[in-house]
Amino acid sequence: MDIRLARAVVEALKTALLTRSGTSAAALEQIDAALAALLSGDAAELVRAFDRLPVTAAGWPVDEATFRLALTDAAHGFASLRANGDEAPLGRALQALATKLQDVAEGYSAFLLCEVAYALGDGGADDRFELTRLQLRLASVDNASEFHLRAWRHAVEACRRALARGSDWLPAIDAVELALTLPLPQPDRQAESMQSLHAALGRAERTALAPLLLAYWCQGPLQAFDRATLRDKIVRYLRAIDALPSAVDVSDADEDDLPWLRAVAATYCQPHVDDARLALAPAPPPDAAAEIAWSDHTLRHVRYLDAVPLRRSLLVDLDRTGDTVMELVHELTHAHTLLGPLGWARTACRSAVLYLEMLLYDHVPGVGKPRERALWKDLSPLDAVTAPDGPSLVPLLCDAQLAALWRSKLLQAVWLPWLEGLAVYVELCCDPRGDPHGILAPHAALRSLVDVHVDARPGEAAEHWRQRLDAELTQAFDSFYGSALQRNARLRHIGYLRSAHQPELYLLGYLVVRSLVSRWELQLGRPVAPMIAARLLLDATRNGSAQALPGLAAGLDEFEAQARRGLEDFVAGLAALPTDVLARYLLPTESDDAPPRRHRWVDGVPVPMTAGDGAPADDLQLRAEHASLRQRSVDLALRGPLATELLHEADLAAAAARHAQGITQLFDTLHSQSSLVAVGRCRARVVVLDAERGRVLLCPRTFAGLGGPGGPPELAKTRYSIRMVQLEGGATELQRLQRACRQQRTARVLCSRVVDLVGLSDSPFAAPSTSYVHFGLGDWQLLSAGDTMRPVGPSYAAFAELVRLRVDPPGLMRDEARTLDRAAFLLARLQGGLTQGPAARRLSALDEGRLASDSAAGLAARAFARTAAELQSSATALIDAPAEHAAVADYLCGSDDAARVQRALATPLGPIAFDPAAASRVRAFTLPATGAMP
Repeated sequence: MDIRLARAVVEALKTALLTRSGTSAAALEQIDAALAALLSGDAAELVRAFDRLPVTAAGWPVDEATFRLALTDAAHGFASLRANGDEAPLGRALQALATKLQDVAEGYSAFLLCEVAYALGDGGADDRFELTRLQLRLASVDNASEFHLRAWRHAVEACRRALARGSDWLPAIDAVELALTLPLPQPDRQAESMQSLHAALGRAERTALAPLLLAYWCQGPLQAFDRATLRDKIVRYLRAIDALPSAVDVSDADEDDLPWLRAVAATYCQPHVDDARLALAPAPPPDAAAEIAWSDHTLRHVRYLDAVPLRRSLLVDLDRTGDTVMELVHELTHAHTLLGPLGWARTACRSAVLYLEMLLYDHVPGVGKPRERALWKDLSPLDAVTAPDGPSLVPLLCDAQLAALWRSKLLQAVWLPWLEGLAVYVELCCDPRGDPHGILAPHAALRSLVDVHVDARPGEAAEHWRQRLDAELTQAFDSFYGSALQRNARLRHIGYLRSAHQPELYLLGYLVVRSLVSRWELQLGRPVAPMIAARLLLDATRNGSAQALPGLAAGLDEFEAQARRGLEDFVAGLAALPTDVLARYLLPTESDDAPPRRHRWVDGVPVPMTAGDGAPADDLQLRAEHASLRQRSVDLALRGPLATELLHEADLAAAAARHAQGITQLFDTLHSQSSLVAVGRCRARVVVLDAERGRVLLCPRTFAGLGGPGGPPELAKTRYSIRMVQLEGGATELQRLQRACRQQRTARVLCSRVVDLVGLSDSPFAAPSTSYVHFGLGDWQLLSAGDTMRPVGPSYAAFAELVRLRVDPPGLMRDEARTLDRAAFLLARLQGGLTQGPAARRLSALDEGRLASDSAAGLAARAFARTAAELQSSATALIDAPAEHAAVADYLCGSDDAARVQRALATPLGPIAFDPAAASRVRAFTLPATGAMP
């Protein structure tokens, strides 16, 4: 080893091992002796020297035993590597020591050890990749020069390793993207790093890293290139990949056109980089079902696990999105119906579960814990909770938490058949062209995800332009959805009969909804357009269901019976609506006015409101219901003996108020977030075009299509919506974005499309079904209305923060559907010997699938005046007979073919559910004379 390098190693290690408070001359001599032994390779002397190191000096951040063990392991590791003839024993030993030091000592010491190991220059491609990855993890986020240099080093080593292995391409692509986004401020180091990266990519032309060759020239720091060479390279690679449309000609571009040429090249090269990443990433299961989580209204769809609907991507072609738009309408129907009392009851239970989790996490039974601090923590295991002096609160907290979750799960299972039946009816029967008066809320929410551009005509007034824009959007969406219904409705009817997850819920729930509409038609003596019937059904479910809900304070024994009876009475009440009420809301009027929209539900009947009432349709009665359920969240979290134990302070009233305030604030936050539904998410690449002006490219994916000939199926229909963005804060905001990239170790920001279903009062528009596009990473974010890319103003900062927390939730709310909203997750934490109370036993025994199936059968039994057992048996028989599914689907879709009708009637459910004489061919809802269940 060169003596100067050896001396540098010694000095760097001394710096790394010295304490912050200074070290005596004797200690320095001991460190010198230990390092000399390290360089000599004398293992025995090395261990003795390390044993004498002053690791317990004031200021050292770890205990002596832990640090001595790390040093001793490193010494033995070095001696073993050297004895076995390893060509790089010191570098490997230092890297191993740094890996341990990052956990047991201060990170900067480990960072310096990595720097020494890298300076030695030995080891293979794998060693140097792991070393630079470790150093990047340890680099200071606030020291941009230091961090950027390590990012470039890691990009070089990641490419070298991938090319040497012929694999591990994805980490290399991500590492290069990060480096290109974080240019080095020093010209000499920048040129050196660029040359190293170019050399590493020298063999990449026929590999998965090939797109990075163009990215290197058009996305790297401009000042690091010779301008003539840069122009030639960009044009060469653009032609090689045939990336440009025919309308864009770069053949005459000269050196003065470099900014334009690089912007064009950066735009058209990024899809090739993203396609390479997409081909390397694990593919999602092709049959993954679309679903919306009851816990937080998170919508998951297989087409939007790594894509976001932007511009007209939802309406590109029926092959790609015909099914998709119908599935999204189904899920958005669920989100809409959960915006009223049913969803508020769920929010009350959820608030109690989350608040009790904070108490458990904080290890204390007292009050006054900041809600904001607790929400940002990650989940902790329950066995870390220590009981306070006196009686332990942990079992009480757990039992109250499990009781709240049990109520929530039971309510969801009981109502699921009705909600699924209604969602299927809206999805498969409601053509948005069928209502001259308006559009259903789920359709409006979906339509907000489509961005239509219409140029203003010369001299055209803004109002007229907006009307033409709205007409164009309405025509485009309505026509596309109507075509999708014509093509796919029959197949999707069959699909629900063959659903892998409890098809009887969809079948029986859907038949109940159709039978209810059939009764209305028979009562009115004329057909009712599904769009108009659905509007009343949706409004009743969302705004008129308060009286159908069980009291959340009801005992565990009564809660289930109250929930089931409430649902059945709710549907029976809709079936018994007076004829004059039905005519008012379901029949077309003589004038152009729409049916009355301003009404409130009183005792299960919609009562019109006059203009003089002065309150929105759902304000008066629903405000009281909202306030009541808000209070229930406090009662669920602090009830019975638990409240007595928690409120043990002298000033019980003050303690109770602090608890209640925290819980109601949590309820309000969850309530506001429940109206925000994110449709899709992707990691969009950030490309810096002009650092001085703060101009960047953001590159979200709009969809990965269904496949086709001529290439990998997952890439055959891949699209991106790449746009140039002038950051409002210019270079200063770009520096914030780059700092977020350093902090998260990525050059990609999270992009989401968010629909505000109700129009929150503090939003820019406060109008229902308004969508926003959100880009965010760390503390940087950009929120625009629709796909305009124009940021919402600073006066809407609170709304922007609410959206940010919705798409990237904090600790306790992150992935809640798999943690705090799962019975198995909470019950598993009771295995450490905690007493299992009555709520734990009930939650353990709860079979949500069976309960939902029983609820479906009970609801259908009330509708068709048959026993629940008979209906369950008939539904099962039909579901188990795939040959009969097509006949049933034809019949439900309104076929007039006599033979198909007869085949449908011959199916197990035919004599029960179908009646050819009825206008909608579904038997009318039957109300027992006594009103009791049959």
